[in-house]
Amino acid sequence: MRVLASSAAALSLLSLATAANVSVNGWYPCGFSRDLVAQFYNGDADVNAIFECAQVRVPLCYDGVCKSDREIDVFVKRLVADDADTAVWMLHGGPGASSAQFELNMVNMYEVLEGTASVYAMDHRGTGRSALLTCEAAQAFTGGSPDGTQLDFSEVANCVKDILFQIENQTVAFSTTSAAKDVALLTSQLNKHESVFVYGSEYGSYVTERLMHLSPGNAKGYILDGVIAETNDSYARVGSQRDGPGRLLAKLCEDNSACSKAYGVNGSLYDSWLATYAALDNATVGENACADLVRGDFEGIEPSTVLRSYFSMVVDDPYQRMLLPAMFQMLGRCNSTDELSLRILLTLSAENSLYELLNDVEDDEKSLDEPVDTVIETSMFLSHLVKSSELWGVPSPKWEDEKAAVDAGVFTTYSTEDYAWHCILSGNKSDPSCGALVELGQQLDPPVDLKTFNYTPFLYKPDALYRKPATIPHGASVLVISGKLDFDTLHANAVKQFEEMKGDNKLLVEFEYGTHLSGVMPTSIDDITFCGPSIIASYIKTGGDVSKTDVSCLDDVPEINFDPQQVQDLLRVMLGGGRKHKQHHMALHKH
Repeated sequence: MRVLASSAAALSLLSLATAANVSVNGWYPCGFSRDLVAQFYNGDADVNAIFECAQVRVPLCYDGVCKSDREIDVFVKRLVADDADTAVWMLHGGPGASSAQFELNMVNMYEVLEGTASVYAMDHRGTGRSALLTCEAAQAFTGGSPDGTQLDFSEVANCVKDILFQIENQTVAFSTTSAAKDVALLTSQLNKHESVFVYGSEYGSYVTERLMHLSPGNAKGYILDGVIAETNDSYARVGSQRDGPGRLLAKLCEDNSACSKAYGVNGSLYDSWLATYAALDNATVGENACADLVRGDFEGIEPSTVLRSYFSMVVDDPYQRMLLPAMFQMLGRCNSTDELSLRILLTLSAENSLYELLNDVEDDEKSLDEPVDTVIETSMFLSHLVKSSELWGVPSPKWEDEKAAVDAGVFTTYSTEDYAWHCILSGNKSDPSCGALVELGQQLDPPVDLKTFNYTPFLYKPDALYRKPATIPHGASVLVISGKLDFDTLHANAVKQFEEMKGDNKLLVEFEYGTHLSGVMPTSIDDITFCGPSIIASYIKTGGDVSKTDVSCLDDVPEINFDPQQVQDLLRVMLGGGRKHKQHHMALHKH
């Protein structure tokens, strides 16, 4: 943990043009956006009316960004605390994700603040219920289109033209700065008499950093969790740059007496995991039971590709993380007991392979005619517009280089579709990212040369704030939270953002065993400290005073758990049918 407590003055770099009043359609009693969350909610309030919802009218173009007289509606959800003089805004990630995935975190934040603050969230523009970037005129997301309700790459060009028509060719209207200006406008109008704190996670942290440049007057504190640094090298490398936390995870096992005794090897444990991948890849079909369990009868599929895709999904889960050393040992040794244990842990039937489970072909076919849930699912065009325009980096990396880097790691993940989208939206078929598009086309049945389609550029030029570290606004402070075992938004990025922000009124809280979003998530299956939310609540309750923020709960956070006995107990329970396990259905992305 680092604390620098003297305040620093900062001048806003941009003036924010705001309307005298915003037009609000609301506030209506409303419930959770997802029925599954509502089913698990155990609060006292009516689950169908726990929130208040509204749509607020904002400019399509803000001054200094673009020019248009058009307005759009953005969706806002809130939990109101009576007589509170504080408002907390929670900005979720993506880019492209709506606030629906963060509603339970809103409730948790409201409860940990004990009714002293109202809690707000919004779908950032271009997502969910906020001027979603979609293409109804082009009919790309309907059951009768080439890939049903799923978008086919052959449809992208017409979809782009449709969207450009709707937004008056103003792609920059959906930039990070435009999203930040929405927050500045809404907080200035909806929270006129309240102190505002803004919590940003993932892409929400990037929007929050941009908001600091705008320096809204009533914002007293900024909380960054799962941090994307403003000077981050390139989102294009996010899949291959997971080696650091992977090696740390292996080292923590080596340094733990029980884990080392049960799963240790001569030399580096991480290197032994890589060697396990290599051994499985070298086995032909029928030669190694564990290789067959992973890839099935598909001779052309490398087991390491399947395992890399699976492990990259579960490594951020504290429960699944506990099982990883044992699973690698089983994969490497692969006796009959190991094979049975792996099938139990992976929830595989005797006839099924992990490759088939992850691809879930039957379910995919059924979903082709199911309507897209635009509230829950990622806004593809907003997501890739922002990624390609200001998170990707220039020049673009070569897909072949990125794939080779992914193949050299244990928990790395293939970003094939991100690269293919960047190729398409750049409108440049010679872009170094285009190798991914070629690969995806080769995987189709029959194969299609996707580069033969005409593509319309769909990008915007980053503004003057791009890759420029924020200055902490005068009278405000910043709390940065990060877990050292965060594979999605690396801890190094949080440290980088903390160090590069100008000003001293800031606090960095580091969770030694924390995973992704340590500010709102437990660090292990044994962690009942609620430490991250408690620190955030203390920071807010002290008015953003970093010198008075209580971080003492860090001493109570349990160490990471690799207890071999718990693994054996779990296997016995699962073998007896006493535990139901969620299956993970994820498509592989090394095509």
